[in-house]
Amino acid sequence: MSANNSIPRMRGIKQAIEEVKQADPESAVTVYWLRRAIKQGLVPCVFAGGKQLIPMSALYAYLENPTPPKPTHAPSGTIRMISAR
Repeated sequence: MSANNSIPRMRGIKQAIEEVKQADPESAVTVYWLRRAIKQGLVPCVFAGGKQLIPMSALYAYLENPTPPKPTHAPSGTIRMISAR
């Protein structure tokens, strides 16, 4: 493997939070927040053997430039499709 090819730093949820807290002890980021961010698709993860691995570069990129989550339901005042059974 050459020096140009680097392996992405992947961490489990708790280890990712610990690394963020080491970089910024006053950080308000929690395990609960990270799990919700993954579930909402805000922070990517890889499932490996029952664990969720987070690429730290993606987590830091999101923390530097957060984007609001996309709504999961139709806004009020709009017509929604009713599914047929």
